[in-house]
Amino acid sequence: MPSKKQIIIFLIITTIGAAVFFIVQKPGKQPEPSPDNTPAEEKLATLQQLVLAQKCDEALRQASAYVKDHDSAVDIWHMKGVCEHDLGQFDSAKASFQKVLAINPEYDAAKNYLKNLEMTDNPNAIVVTATETPFDRGEYESKMGVRFDDKILRFEKVVKRPSNIPEYLIATYTRTGSFNDAVSYLKRGLDQLPEDYFAQETGAFAAFSARNENEMKIVSLSQATTTVEVTYQKFK
Repeated sequence: MPSKKQIIIFLIITTIGAAVFFIVQKPGKQPEPSPDNTPAEEKLATLQQLVLAQKCDEALRQASAYVKDHDSAVDIWHMKGVCEHDLGQFDSAKASFQKVLAINPEYDAAKNYLKNLEMTDNPNAIVVTATETPFDRGEYESKMGVRFDDKILRFEKVVKRPSNIPEYLIATYTRTGSFNDAVSYLKRGLDQLPEDYFAQETGAFAAFSARNENEMKIVSLSQATTTVEVTYQKFK
């Protein structure tokens, strides 16, 4: 039979062990995630690839996290606004584009998106669910005002996003050659437009936009994928 002294020692050891177990198991404050220190140009290329892959939710998540640590990353703010716009988050998109212009008042693409939002009667009524349309290549390219060579860009389909904007169409093409050849070809084609176009190029990604008071046209492509996205919006 254990002595009184042995019992006391056993109880002390048991109590200390339980206390240590409780301290180890007790959840503490979770550490803050490390800031994303990827160079802005590389981050932009990643976001653009996500957008072309129709993963705007993930692109928006990454862009939102990035600008928390890099408040002056103007291209990332713009990409954040683009994703918010395409996801129907128009108030947030407007705030993001305004932030872009606060950093760089000459950022033409952000100006175009803000004009787009201002020209709709009620931007929050826009429905961005995509549905395929029966538009053929000829009909679509006549709207764009540019005829694309099938040897460079192979036409795939047109998607319509029903909204209170009269027309919001997105065509998907596949480039058959190199990224650089496609960029050079698109520049030559866009030179045919009556309006000037704005170019954004990062080496791994290129986007071109042109607008007038009635329409906006956007072409975007990435080195990481053969998909080329061509957007046509008509305001009135």
